[in-house]
Amino acid sequence: VELHGNAGVSVGYSKDTVLSHNLIADLTYTGISIGWGWSRETDTYAQNNTVDGNRIHHFKLQGSYPSASLGDGGGVYALGPQQKSVMTANWVSEMGAGGGG
Repeated sequence: VELHGNAGVSVGYSKDTVLSHNLIADLTYTGISIGWGWSRETDTYAQNNTVDGNRIHHFKLQGSYPSASLGDGGGVYALGPQQKSVMTANWVSEMGAGGGG
């Protein structure tokens, strides 16, 4: 079974989470997804997270049928406010031809 809408690592509303030195590859969608929501409130539970030194490659790969591709996503996909969070030194390469958002 190939699940087309799943991230390699998915973290929702999180505080003090560290995602560091992971190798994530060969995905139909996002490498790391962190955060959630479209609120304009800056004071949320999601804060003080670190995404550092990860190697993410060959993501957003087109599936065997056109509906397999989601329009959003990325190597590191951060959604919503995340005060005092740091995303640094991640090596992201080889994004597939999946649609862009």
